[in-house]
Amino acid sequence: MSLRTLTRISASSVARTVQRCTFATTSPAEAPLQKRAVVGSFLFRRHEDGRLRVALFKRSDKVNTYQHKYAAISGGVEAEDESTLSAALRELHEETKLSEASLHYLCHGQPYSFVDNKFNYEWSVHPFAFQWPSLSTEPLTLGWEHEGHAWFEPSEVPESEVAAGVVESLRRVWPEGDLGRIGVLTRYCLGEAAGKQTGEDARRDPHEAFTAFRETVGEITSSDSAQWRRYVRLAAWHIWNHADRSVKAPLLTRLLPGLELIETLLEPQRVELAPQFEKLAAMALENVQPQKEMVGQGAMSEEDIQYLTKEADRFFSGLWPTPE
Repeated sequence: MSLRTLTRISASSVARTVQRCTFATTSPAEAPLQKRAVVGSFLFRRHEDGRLRVALFKRSDKVNTYQHKYAAISGGVEAEDESTLSAALRELHEETKLSEASLHYLCHGQPYSFVDNKFNYEWSVHPFAFQWPSLSTEPLTLGWEHEGHAWFEPSEVPESEVAAGVVESLRRVWPEGDLGRIGVLTRYCLGEAAGKQTGEDARRDPHEAFTAFRETVGEITSSDSAQWRRYVRLAAWHIWNHADRSVKAPLLTRLLPGLELIETLLEPQRVELAPQFEKLAAMALENVQPQKEMVGQGAMSEEDIQYLTKEADRFFSGLWPTPE
């Protein structure tokens, strides 16, 4: 089995349960629920002040749903689309005129579903993230679907002004809250972090990716152990999800023992963490090595893959609770 085969350990295999949220509005009793698979693509860009922002697009009065609300670039997955990624790229070009060459793919977030009774739809959402480099000179040109766009800091998206599902989709492709303010993690997710040993994109080397995780852990501060633990798991998820497909499996062989070690360190903790606990945890992670029994000459057994998937479920599936 080749390493390429191992990339089947994907977002859907890490957390299989499809999440649902229901918006409390009244649906016509006689109307059947319409089901639609859609993609939603977020564009990230560094601006002249050095700050990272995400573009949201204000939907026009000519679209059928969420008029005058901000959203990602969205659209249905069509039968002719080869994949959800190809659907996302197609929608991006149709609605912004940006070409694939002007965009850098970042990640495919954990898919989910929700029912919006106001429009009588069940949406199955595939969130994507792309970087639109600040050096790109290709203009952004909007069509009839949108009446404008604006740039927001990811942690400050105004929930009252966005379409249903936008905030949930965003947190599945980008670190949320204070986690999104940790420089080492955001640089890694954007592909801006150069490996200390290789000098290349840290997302393409399992050792460098794990180093980014370890350094991120050292920056996560919280006196509440439950919140700290959740942020550590979210950091691990984003490090893994933004990694290059070729290193996802070997990266898991080190992330999983690292997360297990942190669980052991947390056992004596209750409500408040000891001072500088994040620094101690980061130091402990320096000694974590890949699970050697799974690291061969670029191959793993089917049994190894099943084990990794099961362990990943244990750490990651709880990150996506059903929104109320």
